[in-house]
Amino acid sequence: MPMGLKAKLEKMLRGDTIEVPPRFESEFAPETLERWRAEGHLGQRTPEAAFGLLRTFEIELPWRRLPEESVPLTHAAALEALRRAYDPEHPGRFPEGWQAAAEAARARGEVPYVAPWNEGFFQILGVSNGASLDASLTALREAPELAEAAMSHYAAFIESMLDRVLPALAPDFVLLYEPIASNHGAVIGPDEYRHFAGPALRRVNDCLERHGVRFRVLWSTGAVQDFFPVWLDAGVTAFNIEEGPQSGITYAGLRKAYGKGLCLLGGIDWRAVAQGSAAIEAVLNNEVRPLLEEGRYIPHLNDSVRAYLPYADFACYRQRLDALLGEIFPQ
Repeated sequence: MPMGLKAKLEKMLRGDTIEVPPRFESEFAPETLERWRAEGHLGQRTPEAAFGLLRTFEIELPWRRLPEESVPLTHAAALEALRRAYDPEHPGRFPEGWQAAAEAARARGEVPYVAPWNEGFFQILGVSNGASLDASLTALREAPELAEAAMSHYAAFIESMLDRVLPALAPDFVLLYEPIASNHGAVIGPDEYRHFAGPALRRVNDCLERHGVRFRVLWSTGAVQDFFPVWLDAGVTAFNIEEGPQSGITYAGLRKAYGKGLCLLGGIDWRAVAQGSAAIEAVLNNEVRPLLEEGRYIPHLNDSVRAYLPYADFACYRQRLDALLGEIFPQ
């Protein structure tokens, strides 16, 4: 029997052998497909079908607050509001047909996944703008017990949701979102993040492990170089860092800092792809080839496929990447 995607991803994590990675790509923005089709490309095909890619399908559940009103966590009443908003028993948590949607995705040959850590530390605490961020940062210093209690409740909420979702869905992987930094720096330091968010993230990943979900991808962006030890200690097993070069992050640098066992997705600078054939060849040979030869790497763009990326350049990049994969992993 052919090995399924879940088994392939787990084998990649173990590093048993270095094999051809799954053919993933970043999300295609709707305006991109509109532009490409207007130019006469794709026809009625999906881009995944046109380029022979795996098509993922997020089973969207209301992991966020219900109702979605965000109140910064600065006082005891806000903590009680957070507890009510993250209630796994809320009748809106499991929309009708969510299991059927997952089954239909698999029947179409798509890869269903869930994204339980769906917001990020500060969004969980109710941050929605600059003023609420300032208030939350002050509260972390002056009333740290509020954030500690909030994150403990949030972890229990996610655990309860996963205990119901995972036996019915059995996803091949999960996504965990953590927008904690800009390109210039992080909102808080890694030690503070470890204290407040680390235990909750560890509980979520332990729950995923109990349910057999071992490919746990953390998505982030910005200057997050110093957060990898925290995330690894919390049970994250793979990383997708968007727009790394803009904040000084390269995947080669991450491997040098944290070892060849670091499992990475994405990382191909879309700006290089948009420069055409010569730049594409350079980034594939100089950056992508070494990562593929080391293993534990799934190549794709480091941002969504935007409308300002010309179809010809994207097609060239995928064709050259396919050729590289064929060279390194001959069938």
